[in-house]
Amino acid sequence: MVDVKSRVAGQVLRVAFHEGDNVVQGQLLFEIDPEPLNRQIAQIHADLAKHAALEQQSRANVARDEAQIKQTQAAAERELQLSKEGIFSKEQTEQVVATNDSAQASLAADKAAVESAAASIKSDQARLAQTELQLTYTKITAPISGRAGAVNLKAGNLVKDNDTALVTILPIAPIYVSFG
Repeated sequence: MVDVKSRVAGQVLRVAFHEGDNVVQGQLLFEIDPEPLNRQIAQIHADLAKHAALEQQSRANVARDEAQIKQTQAAAERELQLSKEGIFSKEQTEQVVATNDSAQASLAADKAAVESAAASIKSDQARLAQTELQLTYTKITAPISGRAGAVNLKAGNLVKDNDTALVTILPIAPIYVSFG
């Protein structure tokens, strides 16, 4: 005998059989409201789009920072050379070098933002896969063929995941009988 339980929580929309019916393996027995999971999936898709846009923006910032570093690095090298020759003051040279250092720090921060956005996308994809898997559990099918026992709930009832048995299915072939 097999006790059929729900793998997700929700409201039972439909009981697709009657007590005592013969059921076949794979037959739909119960349908649980999929709407909350559909909304979670829509939210995850929105999060994916947001994180993809953040990743793209971060990549554009990296490209901008790399171009800025080329400019500030060239200026810093010129300033250092001219400072050695005594043409520019030490203060002006330090300011240009500090600007270059700041641009490099900004580049490092933007590269970290790219990695963070990529990690967020991977996390969203994992959540999406998990939620889509849970969505498949809203249709409860018979794990074996046999006769359905008493139905322990009706349409409209709420079920918890892995709580009490919704129905028990007893196989009718083979049947073992013992006499006392």
